Amino acid sequence: MSDQYGGVSDFQKQAELASEWLTNVSQAAVQAGVTLTLSQALPSMLLAAAQLPAVTQVRVSERYSTIDSHQQWDIGLASLLPAALRIAPFKDTFWSQSKEPGYPHPGSEERNPILQALVATLSTGLVAVGDSADAIKSSLLAWCCRSDGVVLRPSTPAVAIDDHIVKSALDASSGSAATRHVWKSLSTISVAGNQTGVYHQGIIVAVNTSGGYKVTPEMIFPRLFKNQKNLRLWSVDSDNSSIFWQDFSQGHPLSFPKECWEVRGATLPCLFHVSTALTVHGGLTDVHLCGEVNKFVPLSPQRVLLVNVTTGVTLTLAGEPGETLTFDYYVNDQRRQNDVTIAPNGLATLALNLTWVTTTTTTTTTTKNQLLFTPQRHSHPALPV
Repeated sequence: MSDQYGGVSDFQKQAELASEWLTNVSQAAVQAGVTLTLSQALPSMLLAAAQLPAVTQVRVSERYSTIDSHQQWDIGLASLLPAALRIAPFKDTFWSQSKEPGYPHPGSEERNPILQALVATLSTGLVAVGDSADAIKSSLLAWCCRSDGVVLRPSTPAVAIDDHIVKSALDASSGSAATRHVWKSLSTISVAGNQTGVYHQGIIVAVNTSGGYKVTPEMIFPRLFKNQKNLRLWSVDSDNSSIFWQDFSQGHPLSFPKECWEVRGATLPCLFHVSTALTVHGGLTDVHLCGEVNKFVPLSPQRVLLVNVTTGVTLTLAGEPGETLTFDYYVNDQRRQNDVTIAPNGLATLALNLTWVTTTTTTTTTTKNQLLFTPQRHSHPALPV
């Protein structure tokens, strides 16, 4: 888009011409029944596009390349403006595996396919795989999607946290390095029944952060999580067998591990989630929803349509008919799981088991709806490879 603007001299001489051109393009797209993705749009174009219904997303990254060494995935700051305008940021394409069989350019390698897929999913834009059809790594893409290919997105695009912006402005030499790649996103699910409103699950991504950098709930979501009680911070181990689980509060911040860094030339992202509490049984039972822990976005509006709270908690889920998934949640800090199969109409109803098992010992049972293990802390909560 910047090339069009810079290459047409009349756009720079007539104040309304570029806006008129973009409006005509949008009207043509509406008539054809298609949507538009703007690539490398100027801020003024983004502001104009906010009024154009055909524009649904904008590319905020550099052009994808497996040869250049620049951090093309780094879109946390560039996503701020389109996110504020309710336009989805788009990360551009990526390879889902490190090397592409038959690719004609020697030395081409994607060092960070996990990071690329994660950022694409959290952007809320297209997850655009650039592999040849027979080289797509489906096991990686399964982390972003339902079995029918619907992307499990968060409700808001991942953007840089405020602390990075403030420290970059005040003292770039000392403050921004630790926070440069700490991003936040959010999933919101409608709540009905005795409690109405929305259920929130926060998402925190850390890449190339300094070990020991700490964040509190208010640093991630200043208004939403201010004075919020009973927040839980969690992340899965690489084999999904256990969950890093802790109280998340001013007194119990998240301290990023050193592992969110480059190892053997590959950048390893750390992905954390923040679950709010549903209170039932007259305040005696706290329920924290996790969701599908083998997904980048475990609790997505594309999967969980409604949370109904009465004397219990019932979820309405969506997916491909016949699709089976495992849903994780905690009851008074005890982990539970339910297996669910999507019905022929594309929906399923899941009633959570809220029976509270009092125990302080670890159990090795694998029966669903029973306590699986005592919550414990793990030193390296990271994404699976």
